[in-house]
Amino acid sequence: MPKTKFDFLTLIAISAFPLTHPLEKSLSGREIEVLSLAARGDSNKEIAAKLHITEATVKSHFVHIFNKLNVTNRTAAVTMALEKKMIRLE
Repeated sequence: MPKTKFDFLTLIAISAFPLTHPLEKSLSGREIEVLSLAARGDSNKEIAAKLHITEATVKSHFVHIFNKLNVTNRTAAVTMALEKKMIRLE
């Protein structure tokens, strides 16, 4: 006899907690802009000026980027984003 109750609970668990890798957390459009400029070598000050935001906002975007990509610095974030084709150098 099939374990209907177990199968039903399994389906609920799978739908409630999809199997995604932490790297698959998507970056916002602004986070992609910030990371793209960093990939081109721009400093926080330069990124802030180009995007008409404060340096503190740039730093905040980097904190979110680091958390979403599970990295600890901008070099690792840029490398990860390039490898995952989240950004590209033109």
